[in-house]
Amino acid sequence: VYNLSNGAKEYKFSLTVYEADIGSDVYIYANSKKGGTVSVTNSNKTQTFEIRSYQIISLGVFDGTPINVNVKYHESPGSSVFVYGYQLDQEGYQNMLDVLGDEQLEVDSYDTTSLSGHINVNEDGLLFFSIPYAEGWTAEVDGKAVETVAIQDAFLGIMLGLNGYAKIWALFGSANQLLAALGLLAVATWLGNIGKDNGMFLFPMGFMLIVTIASLIINTKNQFAVISAGGADWGPWVQAILGILLVILALVLAHEGIQTISNTKKKAA
Repeated sequence: VYNLSNGAKEYKFSLTVYEADIGSDVYIYANSKKGGTVSVTNSNKTQTFEIRSYQIISLGVFDGTPINVNVKYHESPGSSVFVYGYQLDQEGYQNMLDVLGDEQLEVDSYDTTSLSGHINVNEDGLLFFSIPYAEGWTAEVDGKAVETVAIQDAFLGIMLGLNGYAKIWALFGSANQLLAALGLLAVATWLGNIGKDNGMFLFPMGFMLIVTIASLIINTKNQFAVISAGGADWGPWVQAILGILLVILALVLAHEGIQTISNTKKKAA
């Protein structure tokens, strides 16, 4: 943590990197919402460049000699700045590239609304597409309809060869969000009962419930689409049933949240 003084109307900090793996790429990150100028001296070579807010700063490759860094902000970023140092794990990075390169989808044909290809997989897994997820996507693997999933609620994914609990893993995220909402509801109820302000917990609880319910409805609708296409195994059926039950649970939590707000206002009056 660096404390920034504006005694000279300058907002800056300096640091030196003494230790890192030889040959590794070194980075720092400062949680500042202001831009500025960075000067990096590495192996007796100095580079100066501009940075934006919340930017990861590359310090170059560490060769055993200290790396000196000076950061000067154009405006005050606040009274203090948290700075984090990182180095790239070259072995781990190469292993990731090897895994991704070993099992790639070979595209046979595509147009604006469809894509066809083939892939040989060594084990069960999730096929990731850099395609924005939308509920209109359908998929077939070896001629059989399979479910599509939203990866981080953003990208399209397809289960390949998964069995057991992995067939319903897409619901785990929604279940976790409901658990978080339940925890917020419990805290909000307790604060309301003792006469304390619980507003800070009600908004995130409501947001979690809305997002979770929307996600569950979309996922359940997709499961019914897979089932109606024919050839579906037990996975889509279980996801559809659990999805409906989780939606009901989410609605119950929403009702309890509304009652909590109402009871809090009555006690305050």
